[in-house]
Parts: sequence; C-alpha cells; structure tokens
Amino acid sequence: MEINKLDVVEGKAFEFIDHNLDSSNSTDELISDLESQLYKFSREKDKLKFLTVVSQYIQEEAAEHAKECKNPNNCGKSKTHREATFFVNQMLEEYGVGINNSEVFTSEERIENNQKLDEILEEIQKLKLGQEIIYDDLTKEIEELKNLYFIGKKNWYQNLAGKSLEMVASGVVSETVSKKLISIAGVTFNKLIEG
Repeated sequence: MEINKLDVVEGKAFEFIDHNLDSSNSTDELISDLESQLYKFSREKDKLKFLTVVSQYIQEEAAEHAKECKNPNNCGKSKTHREATFFVNQMLEEYGVGINNSEVFTSEERIENNQKLDEILEEIQKLKLGQEIIYDDLTKEIEELKNLYFIGKKNWYQNLAGKSLEMVASGVVSETVSKKLISIAGVTFNKLIEG
C-alpha cells in the first residue's frame, strides 16, 4: 500500500493497523479501538479518510490470506477479516459512504492514477509560460485529486470529469489536456452521466 508520508490521517491509520489490527482479541475490541481512534478526529472528512485506509488494508490483507487459506469457513483469521470489513463498512455508511469492494481504490490504481496526473502536471509546466496564476490553480486542483481517493471510484472520477469540464469551459486548459485527464478515468463523459 502506498503511503503519503505527509498525510497525518493516513499515518494515524497505519499506526492503528500496526498496533491494533492483529493484536485485538476480538472484533468487538477492534471496533471499540477504531471508534476511540475516530473520536480523535474532529472533521468528518478525516474520519472518512481514516476508515477508508483501514478498510482498504483489511480488504487487501483478506485477499492475500484467501489465496492460501484452506478452510475459509472455519478459519479464525478469515472470520476476523469478514467481521472487520462488515463493521468498518457499516461505519463508512454512517458517514454517507456506501463503499463496496469495487469502489475502493487499490494501491496499484492509486499509484497508476498519480503517475498519470504527474505526467499531466509535467505537460502543464511546459505550457506555463507567462500564465503562472492560472497554471498554479490548475496544479493545485490536480494535486487535490491525489488526496481524494477515499471518496470512492465513482465520486473520484466524477470529480475529475467535473474539474476537467470546468477547466476547459473557463479556457484554463485545452481540450487535449482535458481529454488526458478524462482518460485517467477510463470512461467517457456519457458513462459518467449515465452512471
């Protein structure tokens, strides 16, 4: 899993994972510890991000364990993964996010999207000449996208499409750059509108 070392919320999520996930004696204890950790965050956005990072880790660990587990129905670790996933997803729903497994970005998807966004930023830097204010705003918008993976794939891609349309409509970027932004999502505007 890719870690953004500057992100306090992700750092706290990984500390929680390291200290609590495997050492909890029961799912109830794990959930209690998780609720205590969430209490430390005052912003809903931070709580949501924390839960999403924990959820993603649990899902990735469960998938790895499933590859070698001989009897998932009776395996204690598999049961813990199922219960932890259930309760973390329940907490996410309390914050208005019903993320199913297909909505959570994998580490690989995040890395791939970040690489594509970085390529666009490099291209924008080349075009920047004399228009620093506009391109600084654009750079800020793209960097912001890198920190929004916790909102789920559909919302993230819709956010990307909206930002792209807004930038083209205002003349900040060319249609070519906007198409590259949209290509990251791997979908067309029509699919986003229908979705």
